[in-house]
Amino acid sequence: MSGKQKILVVRQGRAGDMVMITPALKQIFDGYPQAEVHLVTSGEGRRVMNGYHPRLSRIFLYTRKFPKTLIAGRQLVRQLKNEHYERVFLFETNPHYMKLTQGVAPRIHRITNLEPDIHYCVRCLEVVEEALSQAPPRGWVNLPVTDAGREKARDLLARNGIGESTFLVGLHPTHSGMDRPWGGRKKHRSWPQANFARLAILLNEHARARDLDLKVIADILPEEKRLLGELVKHSGGALTLLSEPPDFDRYKGLLARMNLLVSPDTGPMHLAAALGTPLVALFSGKSPLDCGPYAPPEQYRIVQAKDMPEPDRGLAAIPPEKAFEACLHFLPGSGE
Repeated sequence: MSGKQKILVVRQGRAGDMVMITPALKQIFDGYPQAEVHLVTSGEGRRVMNGYHPRLSRIFLYTRKFPKTLIAGRQLVRQLKNEHYERVFLFETNPHYMKLTQGVAPRIHRITNLEPDIHYCVRCLEVVEEALSQAPPRGWVNLPVTDAGREKARDLLARNGIGESTFLVGLHPTHSGMDRPWGGRKKHRSWPQANFARLAILLNEHARARDLDLKVIADILPEEKRLLGELVKHSGGALTLLSEPPDFDRYKGLLARMNLLVSPDTGPMHLAAALGTPLVALFSGKSPLDCGPYAPPEQYRIVQAKDMPEPDRGLAAIPPEKAFEACLHFLPGSGE
């Protein structure tokens, strides 16, 4: 593809961070229809964006961890300068990345709108729109799912007695760093396991009263299973726990198969939004105006701790009954 127009995109981060650049990425592909696009990201970013688009042809890994960044940064800059990019889209606000990409391309487009309560997706879209004389229409977050990923998800569910016609509700009770006793944001990321268990029971009671074929699942990593003893204990069989070695294609296929996902503000929440899965998103400590699901409004409901009687408790302030009320918007037989 030598000689073609080349564009570099820079975004580090975890799964949710990467999903939130997809509306801007789509605008780049639509607005520069002949361009080859490269990406500087993290290992997690590569996992999420691998196979995103045929013209996303190269992914560079980068870390800011000291001392690796001393060597990795110099090596990366040499590689990037050899690519002769026309422009860089910098979806990072840390000045480090402006310094890193200086001299890599004649044009560097970066986030400048730092006003509060503007969604990160919109900030990125504005960067692309300012670079284009006629920007393509905006879209929502988006990710592809392979047929193989869908098939692996169907197989996993079938092995657990769940058929293709079952109304499938997913719960996401874990998050990165969950096993660490410290961390100031822990109360804003962890909804109590007893609440997840109670929600699973309420969902099952709703299904039994209406003779619905409904199952509640949680798909977790094998090493997370030891962290969820309370959830398993209190759910009383209302929840099916899936725990197999990680397979990102299968996981996307599973999220796409779900008829509803209940999750705090985590990567899977953003992944599900990008896959068109209905969502009940639980928020505390952060504003959904900044980092909520960037999807059609009818696709999700948000329940916030700040609207509860004891918001200082974080996510624990949200009772399972409130989450269930939000679920009713999507459940069959609810009259909503």
